[in-house]
Amino acid sequence: MLSSSPAIIHQAPPALVQPLFLHNHVLRKKYRDPLKLKQALTKTFGEGNYKIKVRADRWIVAIPREMSNNEIDELENSVYSHY
Repeated sequence: MLSSSPAIIHQAPPALVQPLFLHNHVLRKKYRDPLKLKQALTKTFGEGNYKIKVRADRWIVAIPREMSNNEIDELENSVYSHY
């Protein structure tokens, strides 16, 4: 006699998908607050959907899409910290 219970198929858990960082933007102003930069990028792109690098005293953000000029100005003004 065959069991009438449905067959259970085990599936592998979905692989974690890494976001694509297709666009790099070099921030123009030199004095920055790293915490403010992280907060602004998280607000715009979501947690973990960006990378931040520092090269030759310049901050470079790797982001999944191109930002408009308005978005770039807002980002740079929000993280600007003159001391």
